[in-house]
Amino acid sequence: MNPYDFYITPEEYAAAAARGISARTLTWRIREACWPKEKALTTPKRQVQDRSRWMEVARMNGIASKTVRNRVHVLGWSWERAVTEPPRTEEQTRRMMRDHNPARRKYPPEMLALARQNGIKDTTFRCRITKLKWSPERAATTPVMSSQEKGQLAIRALREKRGDINGPIFKRV
Repeated sequence: MNPYDFYITPEEYAAAAARGISARTLTWRIREACWPKEKALTTPKRQVQDRSRWMEVARMNGIASKTVRNRVHVLGWSWERAVTEPPRTEEQTRRMMRDHNPARRKYPPEMLALARQNGIKDTTFRCRITKLKWSPERAATTPVMSSQEKGQLAIRALREKRGDINGPIFKRV
């Protein structure tokens, strides 16, 4: 691209304005988006459709605007369906996944229930089994460490690996 293409002449601004393209849009297209001048001058601005009515309906139904946009643009839903169908709760999503896919369940529901009963989150339970290679029984019954216990364990591991790291700084007399 020629570096002089970034300069926009007053005549080009006037030609763009005659086509309904603002100076700001033309500048952005050429200097920021690196469009060729011909394309930047001739491509009309997109007409933005007013979706405020749909967003108002979604707000009244308790649906977030991000959810509506995702439903329309990613999932391909109609605007009407996107703003009227209530979002699933987390429990509904879990139930749906469990009901529709029991064969892919890795851990027995009894073990997950035991872990929850012992105050262990599902993610902690799964992480203990997959990353730490614990047995499901140990993962469900071993209590979660406090922040203080984690810190003490980290210091102990560091001292075993590197020795006394404060020795050169704080010499004992």
